[in-house]
Parts: sequence; structure tokens; C-alpha cells
Amino acid sequence: MSELFTKNIGLKIISLLSAILLWFIVINIENPVTTQNFNHLEVQVKHQEEVTSRRKAIKFLEGKTVSVTIRGKRLELEKLRKSDIIVTADIELINEYGAVEIEVWVPEQFEIVRKTPTHMKVELEDVVTVQKNISYDLIGEPASGYIIQEGVIKPTNSLSITGPKSQVSKIATVLVPVDVREKKKDISIYAEPIAYDQDGNEILGLDKSIEQVEVYIPIKKLKTVPLQIGEWQTNPPDGYVIIDSKIEPSQVMIMGDEAVINQIQSIQLPSMDVSNVTSTTVFTQDIRSLLPQNVVLYEQQKEAKITVQIQKEILREFQIPMKEINVQRLPEGLQFRFVTRDDIPILVTGLEKDIYRVNTHSLHASIDLSGYKIGNHQVEVFFDLPKGVRLIGDPPTISVELLEGDEEISREEILKEES
Repeated sequence: MSELFTKNIGLKIISLLSAILLWFIVINIENPVTTQNFNHLEVQVKHQEEVTSRRKAIKFLEGKTVSVTIRGKRLELEKLRKSDIIVTADIELINEYGAVEIEVWVPEQFEIVRKTPTHMKVELEDVVTVQKNISYDLIGEPASGYIIQEGVIKPTNSLSITGPKSQVSKIATVLVPVDVREKKKDISIYAEPIAYDQDGNEILGLDKSIEQVEVYIPIKKLKTVPLQIGEWQTNPPDGYVIIDSKIEPSQVMIMGDEAVINQIQSIQLPSMDVSNVTSTTVFTQDIRSLLPQNVVLYEQQKEAKITVQIQKEILREFQIPMKEINVQRLPEGLQFRFVTRDDIPILVTGLEKDIYRVNTHSLHASIDLSGYKIGNHQVEVFFDLPKGVRLIGDPPTISVELLEGDEEISREEILKEES
């Protein structure tokens, strides 16, 4: 039996070694040792919360992902997944140059040949908090004939912003964009306040105490309307007259809800009391008190000035001779003669510039004989007075006799006969 193992022992050993060698050759041919690259592996940052809890912000400059070359058996490498490779960087171990070594772990049957980059580069800076006002940014213009009034931001128009000092220091404005293009009605929106730098670029990576605010933008209708004053409720003292009145401004621009504004055609000013006024006087009137509810002035002008020109009248007495009286509408077939022979006294009044232009001829005295019959009659004398001149008292009367006769008698003959 022992001869079975000892007989030709040399050949048997050689055969065994050959078999082992052949096995190694086959294995290395079928499953050789090789390398494989794994790219864009995300680095897990350790102890990040501990750093940020000390009000430090971490700015990653380089090394958020790495590429790793791993050596191992081909068949095993084919089974290796990215999730099997653990890549970490302990932020607490940052050196004076802002570098943190990147560590890579793989299963023990593999060997790490290369990693790129070897370090993560970071920058630590202070975290600061600032208080900023919130404004709204109007985009475009409302419809023609409409105006935007000052808006309101609720519940507050300020907020706290926390972030890296370098980012926070860039904040120029905090705005809520509001699109008002061609709008005719009030706008109310809910939106997030956005931080912008001085170039209008949005600044990211900031924490805000308020995520959303309400912005209310009133949009009102504009309209230009005239200022008017009605009939004077009082007159100046006797002997004085209103010769002119002027309103400044003559028109104003108002704004309000469209339905109300469309109903307003003018603004009526109250009549001023001039019962004791004897010279040119300027009155003031607060326009705002005359406006309907929810209608306001668009312009800063709040008061209207009403200038009333009042001047004293001058009395003049005239003696109207009979020859200045024009006879009108004498009935057909009749003649007339003046029974009254004396001049007629009258009083007229007017402003100085008008009254001194008047003479007996320009008073245009006349009588109307239509409807009268033969006999003596008291006839009222009419005057066609120049502008700005008026008669004091009742119109005078004269005595006129109507006679039968077809022959036309001239005025000169009548007056000559009477004299």
C-alpha cells in the first residue's frame, strides 16, 4: 500500500506542481488583477454641524467630488459599485492653508492606487445677521390714465438675514418684484423677498426670518377736472360791483376709484361772502374738503385762490333833451308831438373807465308808440346803455300827444312847432 504513494514519487510531485502552476495561469488569464477608475465620487463632510454651530460658514472651493483609481481582481472590480466606496473629509481637521485631507475607504480586497484631488479646499468665515428693509420693485407701467399710489408691505417691511459675511455684505436691496403692466385695479400678491447686490444679481445661500410677505399696490384712476364757482350769494355794498373773478388753479387732477371718478365732471367752489368787500380781495378754499369720499388730489396743490375784483361805481347825472329821444313804431296814419318840453334828468352809474365815456347821445334814448291811439299819453323812455353802465331808479316818462294826420312831419318841425 505504501508503494502506491512512494512509487514514482518524483513524477507525482512534478505533476502536482504543474497542476498548481497551470491553475494559477488559468486564474490569471481569466480573472487578472487590474485597475478601474471611479469618477465624481461625492465627498461626505464630517463634523460640518459642529463648525456651523460656532457661527462659521463653510465655503467649498475645491474637492467636493474626487476621482479614485482602485486595483483588484477584474471579476471583483466589476461587482464594485460607487456606493461601496466611502469618501470623507473631516472639516475639524482643516489646516492653516484651508485644506482638509480626503480619505477613501474600499473593501479590503481592493487597493487604492490614486485619488484626485487629495485634499478638499475650504474657506471658513464668520456668519453674521443683519436687519434689512423690504421694498417692492414695480415692473412696467399701469394702463394709461391710471396712477400707482404708495404700496403697503405686510406683516412687516423689514426682516433679518443670516449668512456668510462676504455674502451678507453684498446685499444692496431686498425687493419683492410686482408686475403692474397695463393694470387698472389694485394689486395684492404674496411673494418671497429677494436679496440683490448693487448690480441687481440675486444673492443665494442666505437664511431669511420671513419667507413670504404680502404686497398691496393701490392703482387709481386719474382725471383732470375744472374748478368752478356758481352765482354769488351776496353782493358788495351799495355803490360797488364785482367786475371779475378768477380761480387759480383753474383745474386740478384728482384720483380715486374708477366708478367714482367717472361721475365727477367739475369741482364746485362755494360762493364767497362779499357783502362787506369794497376792493379786490383774494379768498382761499381748501379743495380737499370739496372732494367725495375716497377721492384725493393727485397734485400737491391743496388750496384754490379766488380773486374777486370789486370797484366803486361813479354816479353821473344827464339832462336828456327831447331832440335826443328817438320815436319808434309810430302807428300808421298818426302824428305825434312832445307835450313834455323840458330836458329829462336821469342818473346812471358805472365804473370810472365806462362812465366817463358816456354822453347824452350814447345813451340812445327812445320811446315806443306801438299800440297807442289818438290823445295824450305818458310814455316810458328806454335807454340802450353802454356796457358797464346802468340806470339808477325807474325809467323816466314823458308826455306825448298823438294826432290824426297822414302827412309825415319831421322831428325838426315837431320840435320847432313845440318851441
